[in-house]
Amino acid sequence: MRIRSDRTFLFKGDDEEITIKAGETKDVPDWVAKTDLFKLAQKDKTVLVISTKKDKKKAENDESLNNGFTQPPAEK
Repeated sequence: MRIRSDRTFLFKGDDEEITIKAGETKDVPDWVAKTDLFKLAQKDKTVLVISTKKDKKKAENDESLNNGFTQPPAEK
């Protein structure tokens, strides 16, 4: 699976760790999609799975995945 990320993430599997840096597009193993971190990153739109021509164009044009909106830090 090919993904693009707006943030740096470290996905940990049973026998392997995959790092993707902010702004990077990378092929990653399918197990990455099963991790909780990946699911959360997809939910807040900091990770894009590139599966269509539209996704590919968005990744190639280096557009922000969340359209410039970031979540404010959690209040303590």
